Amino acid sequence: MSQPSTPAQSAPRTRGGFEFDDDGDEQDVPLGDVQDDDVYGTPIPQEISGTSAATDQGTFDRSSKSPAQENGMTPVPVQAIDSPADLPSSVVSNTLRPQNLLVSNGVAPSDQTFPADTPSVLPKSRLAHDVVGLLEDRVKDDPRGDTAAWLELIEEYKNRSKEDEVRRTYERYFEVFPQAAEQWCAFLRWEEAADRKWHMEQIFKKVLVSVPSVEVFTVYVNYVRRRNNVQTGDTAAYRNINQTFDFALKFVGTDKDSGNLWQEYISFLKTGAGTVGGTTWQDSQKMDTLREAYARALSVPTSAILPLWKEYEAFEMGINKVNGRKLLAERSPDYMTARGAHTQLQNITRGIDRTTQPRLPPALGYAGDMEYQNQVKLWKEWIEWEKEDPLQLRPENNDAYLDRIIFTYKQALMALQFWPEMWYDAAEFSLANNRDEQGLLFLNQGFASNPESALLAFKLADRLETTTTNDNTNDSGAKNRMKTVRDPYDKVLDALYATIKKTETRMEAEVQRIEKTASSQHNESNGQDQPIAPNIDQTKSALEQQVQTVKDQAKNQSDMLSKIISHVWVALMRASRRIQGKGLPNEKVAGFRAIFNEARKRGHVTPEFYVEAALIEWICYRDPTGSKILERGAKLYPDDAYLPLEYIKHLIQKEDVTNARAVFETTVSRFTTGDNRDKPESVAKTKPLFLFFHDYESKYGELSQVIRLEARMRELFPEDPALLQFSARYQTPGFNPLNAQPVISATQLVPKLVLQPSIEAGPVVDSPMQTVVNHMTNINSPKRALPADDDDDDYRPQKIARGESPFKTTQIRKVPAPLPPVQNRAPPPLPGAIVHLLSILPRAATYTDVRFDPVAMHKLIKEKHLPAPGTIGATRPPLTPQQGTPPAWPPQFTQHPPLMVPPPQGYMSPAAPPPQFGAGTLQDYAFNGSG
Repeated sequence: MSQPSTPAQSAPRTRGGFEFDDDGDEQDVPLGDVQDDDVYGTPIPQEISGTSAATDQGTFDRSSKSPAQENGMTPVPVQAIDSPADLPSSVVSNTLRPQNLLVSNGVAPSDQTFPADTPSVLPKSRLAHDVVGLLEDRVKDDPRGDTAAWLELIEEYKNRSKEDEVRRTYERYFEVFPQAAEQWCAFLRWEEAADRKWHMEQIFKKVLVSVPSVEVFTVYVNYVRRRNNVQTGDTAAYRNINQTFDFALKFVGTDKDSGNLWQEYISFLKTGAGTVGGTTWQDSQKMDTLREAYARALSVPTSAILPLWKEYEAFEMGINKVNGRKLLAERSPDYMTARGAHTQLQNITRGIDRTTQPRLPPALGYAGDMEYQNQVKLWKEWIEWEKEDPLQLRPENNDAYLDRIIFTYKQALMALQFWPEMWYDAAEFSLANNRDEQGLLFLNQGFASNPESALLAFKLADRLETTTTNDNTNDSGAKNRMKTVRDPYDKVLDALYATIKKTETRMEAEVQRIEKTASSQHNESNGQDQPIAPNIDQTKSALEQQVQTVKDQAKNQSDMLSKIISHVWVALMRASRRIQGKGLPNEKVAGFRAIFNEARKRGHVTPEFYVEAALIEWICYRDPTGSKILERGAKLYPDDAYLPLEYIKHLIQKEDVTNARAVFETTVSRFTTGDNRDKPESVAKTKPLFLFFHDYESKYGELSQVIRLEARMRELFPEDPALLQFSARYQTPGFNPLNAQPVISATQLVPKLVLQPSIEAGPVVDSPMQTVVNHMTNINSPKRALPADDDDDDYRPQKIARGESPFKTTQIRKVPAPLPPVQNRAPPPLPGAIVHLLSILPRAATYTDVRFDPVAMHKLIKEKHLPAPGTIGATRPPLTPQQGTPPAWPPQFTQHPPLMVPPPQGYMSPAAPPPQFGAGTLQDYAFNGSG
């Protein structure tokens, strides 16, 4: 490795009026300078189809670059959505412009240093009354996040009566939010208020086909009805309105909120020529049209389905009651299915916010993240409900079944425009059901709304790759095909690089804003007499902490974006290898190696990028260049532990164990010696290396090497048990010596004794009925309630102490103590069914009707002589209860009155002959008043 270059000396830096030491934040110290030719022996032509860099620069400059420069310190400027080029000129720092970076062909010299005093990147301050300028700055800085700024800007232009500016702002707004139905309606109503018909028609051409909203189509229907007067009897006007209704219901007639639109349609049909119930052909045509409209409306689960059914019932019964009942019976199953589906749909969608003003999903762990995830969950539940086919459309009309699901996806995407997973699900469902055109439309719209989404870029690129093939005759080297396939990759890379630039710009602007605020406060404090030194130190420390916090947040975001960028480059390399192959230095078509060099030039790649490129070289082509790529990556990322581990695995796979041990020792020594030894996070990086090498040495090395390796591991990781280290020597995916315990004796296989609960003391049935019964039986009870176990004995009534008995001294005849009672054996347990029946029966105290004497009842049943079974049918016909009629309660007695409850004790009734129940009945029956 060459010696690192020494940065030029600069003046002391100041922040907020305080002098700081130069901490070297402006540029990282180079870690090494290895020529690109160390990876590939000779330069590879960089003719890459579809890349702006190839057309602008020809071949890439292969001059020497430091690792810091190679990893993205000076990337090639990229123009894309939300890029700094879209920001005001006052926002973009002069240090970010190419001419101020002294860049030659996109490469910065290794000895270039940045000035200590960076020019301000703060936006030019505007006056407080410049409302439009302030709102424009907010819109340009955050077009997808600051939706309030858009609406305030539109409202400001409306208040100033600037019609052209309002239209231009609306057009810019709909480029970001193309399916915001609420704002489309607001735009239409604003044009309608001024009676600008031509402008309204131009808006309808854009919105009707792309935004399936009931509100938008309602505005359209009202506009057409306003322009076509049917009061004059013009048949052309009636036909236009009828076609408008058909067009609207075709697009949004399946929406659960389209009930009002269906009602208006049927009401409009009733105003047509002809009379309901008439006999002419025109009357019959009108009735047939109304029946068809009712049939369509009653098959859709909407809030108006019940009033529509009542209208249809009155319509049919008013024409002909006989035929009406028949037609109602035929239509009733569809109506009942739709009505039940509407009830379920109301329960499913109760918590859904059906807004058409989408918002960016909050980051996990920040405000609003759980609410947003809950909305995603509810929308998915609605879609899954539609896929279950509750309306039973699939057996008879599969197209209508698919249309309902796709329509639901569209409704979900109007609210979740910035959730790529929903776009992917919609496209995947459409493509899986032979709706290729709709699936590609979902992919393109979703990718346009989420240009940073790697998920949608990968899906779209895979679709393009699978639907195209190489044509060596008309497309030599598959250049055109590669240009088509890599288009999604280029777009997502441009968006991600632009996002990194924007993050850095915002970070610098925020740091300068903090320093400017602190400087103004410091200047004000200088006017005071005798400033206090401790306060100055505290202010300086607070300033440093604020600046560091902002930089840490920006670094975390940049690291996350760099990881996404690296994996996009890896996916592009794999696609290029499948289409164009590896590529050779003397060929115009360079293959995936050209992608590798292009990614290194644009920077912001992570160690995973080098690992995957090396694996492609080795696994696909057995090319030794893979080792050079890993070696290059190890020098570029000396503080990374993942790349050395993969390098060691690669060397072992090549049977180069000597170099693998050398890399292991070098990496471990770098992380565990010197200043890093006292850093736990640095030592922890070596643990995956030790575990891998311990596993390798245990299987294929010498025992002495394993013992020495375990001694080093115990020294560096004392918290790990030695037993686990020892057992890891012999461990395989299906075997662990710690768990290998064979069964030696039958005494080890004694089954566990499971105690079954006794059925004599069955569990108390905790039912609402039992609770009510217990409450009823305990009210106004003359008996004292049984005290609970946890009652305090101090509150119970105590017995009164008696005096000594006067017969205490009298001689008492001794009576022999009685024998202990014979312990009766417990009865056998009852069957489980009887125990369950007894547990659910109410208490005896709840029975307040007639109480029979069991002795008399037994005597009656015993002495009663019943006729033979064969003679019962001849004397009395059997009772046949009516089917479907519930028994009346209380029962009606036809021959004799019911048995009354006996009067309470002490009641004297006048003498009366006992009732006659007939011969052989209950004359011998005796009532027992006490129960």
